[in-house]
Amino acid sequence: MGKTIVITNRKGGCGKTVTAANLGAGLVRQGKFVCENPICVHYHVDGAVCAEVQRFDSRAVGHFYCGDCGMRYKISKAKVLKGVTVITDYGHLWKNELIRCSQDKNISNAQIAEILKCDIAVMMLQKKKLGLLRPRRYDVTIGPEAYYKAKVNELCEEYGEVTYSLLQEKIPGAYEYLIDHHTEWIRERVTTRWKTEKHLEYVEYTLKKAQKAIEYITVNLPQKQISYGYIAEIAGLTRDNLRSSLRIRAYVENFVESRKDWHLRHFREIYHTQPIEGRPYTAVEICRAASMDMKTYTKYRELFEEVVNELNSNKTKI
Repeated sequence: MGKTIVITNRKGGCGKTVTAANLGAGLVRQGKFVCENPICVHYHVDGAVCAEVQRFDSRAVGHFYCGDCGMRYKISKAKVLKGVTVITDYGHLWKNELIRCSQDKNISNAQIAEILKCDIAVMMLQKKKLGLLRPRRYDVTIGPEAYYKAKVNELCEEYGEVTYSLLQEKIPGAYEYLIDHHTEWIRERVTTRWKTEKHLEYVEYTLKKAQKAIEYITVNLPQKQISYGYIAEIAGLTRDNLRSSLRIRAYVENFVESRKDWHLRHFREIYHTQPIEGRPYTAVEICRAASMDMKTYTKYRELFEEVVNELNSNKTKI
């Protein structure tokens, strides 16, 4: 017959909850518990031990483990609620039986659920987690290693360079298996798209067109900002082409102007087109001549004044 232990005190904050939680945790660790695996000989008899007890304010969570079947489950119990059992790991006994039944084509899913004494939805979820719903992609008679390696070698002989996308298209499932079990072997045979000869030729071609466009731009400076879009327009390319390789991007970025650089270049060009009046120009006059809006002038005012003072001093020296 079970015993009930009551811990009571009229005063609040005297440690009733803490005492009850610690007492309960101690009693839980000493007790014996039933196994929740329906195909285990200890099912609802004994066999399970308490592995850990966690406490979260007024809620306690006990973790239990059966040494015979490997099943793990937890029970979360609050002050006023009945504990609910949640299976966290079905264990080797249950999983091996599921794999054996799944490999037998004469056993239906309903029969498997009946053998494992569980709901069919639970059984299908566990099959999905174990990868049993996917059909085998290799020859079972020779095994996955020999099959996938032979196919990859054939692909290398046919195409010379094998990329990840090509491997996935021609031999589905090969990369996932080989990268887990034979990492170095597959890395020696699969190359990235950025290292293929076709891509390197494309990079060289795009870089030459970008170089010719930049040579033209440096000789004929435009009355607009030199941006990725403008360089791509002169080169007959797209902005994505110029950003497709780190090598191309690093080269082009040396010539691409920021808004600040463009306004300074435009400011200097307008200054040199002004007639000589025998007096220094102000930043406001140059900005008016350059048709700059007030927002741009306000943003770069100090910089414009510094540049115009420098240009005025140079003109005075001349």
